[in-house]
Formats: sequence, C-alpha cells, structure tokens
Amino acid sequence: MLEYVTGKVISCYDGELILDIGNMAFAIKVSTYAEMQFQAGTDAKVFTSLTIREDAIKMFGFANGEERILFHKLQSISGVGPAMALNILSGGSPDDLRTAILTENLTYFKKIKGVGPKTAKRIILELKGSISSIPMPTSALQAQPTSTRTDAINALMSLGYNQMNAANSIDQIMSKDPEITLDNLIKTALQEM
Repeated sequence: MLEYVTGKVISCYDGELILDIGNMAFAIKVSTYAEMQFQAGTDAKVFTSLTIREDAIKMFGFANGEERILFHKLQSISGVGPAMALNILSGGSPDDLRTAILTENLTYFKKIKGVGPKTAKRIILELKGSISSIPMPTSALQAQPTSTRTDAINALMSLGYNQMNAANSIDQIMSKDPEITLDNLIKTALQEM
C-alpha cells in the first residue's frame, strides 16, 4: 500500500521513529537496526509496511528494502507476527540475520527475546531456501546517515552504554564536527559520557 515515506526525522529512539511529513507527524515502529540508521533533524526515506487490524493501524518502518522483505518473510512463519518479526530484525543487521539463517546459526536467535529453539529452527527451515534470493541493499537504498555514526553507536553499546544515550552523544558531537573520524568520535563520546 505505502512503498515508502519521506520526511524529516523528529526523533528516533525506543523502537519508534517520529517522521514529519507535510505538517503531519507519523509514529513508525522500527527495529533497533533501523533506529540506528536515522538521525534526528535529517531528511529520511523510510520503507514502510502498514498493518491494519480490527483494533489498530500500525506503520512499520525500515532502513532499506531488504529489511522490509525480511520482515514480510518472517511473518510467513507460523507464530511470528509483526511485533515478533520486528524483534527478530532488532537482533542485528539484515545481513546478520540472513547469514544466521543460511549458516543455521541457532545461537544467533538465543539473544532475541521471545524466540525459542523451536521457533528459531522453524525460521531457519522455512526461510533458508528463499532467503538467498533477497537482493542485498544498494547504496541508493541505504539510509542517509553515515556509517561512522552507526559504527560509533555500536562501539559504545558494546561497551555497555544505552543505545539512546550513545546516539544522543554521537549526534551532539557530529553536529559540532560532521567530518570527525570514527576514532576521535568514540574518544570524544567516552570523555563526555
């Protein structure tokens, strides 16, 4: 129904992206991976999936087309709805998920809340054949923010920092110096946190 929406990112944290589109703000549910791709104050193209239920209408957003395809494929598995699919996508990048399925890596799924061994096996069994046909994202489909930002946030999270605090710190530093190197960005963030 909606292929994508384009607008200005108002905020993006705790699994929700607020996107300003022509005097309307949309609340879009996103994975942790997608959340790290969008930066407040920037324009973004968000690939979408609209879910209409009897009691609610929800919009899910994705950083690229590959992530959205995986979202739909995951929902084809018995017992995996939109919330669970988004939770699975939050376990890593779309490429990480694809690799886990193709290599039958059950330990990848252990870290994902709500995914037990039976569900993990079912995901691998049912998606292994079709997952390799999903196109890898091209630079045109990638979210606009730099990978430096994402790499810095991931580095801080691996050191135990909260994603929201890490993203806020990185965004503040990058707003002052957009050309900062990854090493200096991480060092500065660690000094300020």
